[in-house]
Amino acid sequence: MKLIYTVPVIAVLSILLVGCTAGKDPGPIQLPSNSAEPSQSLSEAPSVPSEDVTTAPTKPAEDPEPTKTLPTVTPAVPPAVEFAQRWGRKYPDVPEYAILKAANATCELISTSGDNWNDNTQVVASIAVLLDAAGMQRTDALEFAQDADQNYCSSVSNPT
Repeated sequence: MKLIYTVPVIAVLSILLVGCTAGKDPGPIQLPSNSAEPSQSLSEAPSVPSEDVTTAPTKPAEDPEPTKTLPTVTPAVPPAVEFAQRWGRKYPDVPEYAILKAANATCELISTSGDNWNDNTQVVASIAVLLDAAGMQRTDALEFAQDADQNYCSSVSNPT
């Protein structure tokens, strides 16, 4: 339905834009001449009123105001981006989406396992399988899960 309206609108706009520039040669730019100004010959120098430099009041040299520098504000980095960057430095060949997908699945495992998830060998083994599937080492499963639990999972459940 939108395509029916889009094509005619694009056609009309392109015709209007072409019509605005077609057949118009800007040519050379002509500056207006001021005939009211008297012409001076090159031999005549314009008269400049002379001032006595010694009688001119002098101002004491003032120190320029110090420039106020505003503190630089770095934009807040979302936890997901920060988490993916941190693990992306350790695994540069693993794409960001794979890291976040493994982190999302890790958060699901952690939330369903309860507070003592790190004591459950099945949960840690499952996280190791997730990391292996994402292209990371299984030995980083516990560290990855703890990092996700502390720095990422809360942002997934509360994205504000």
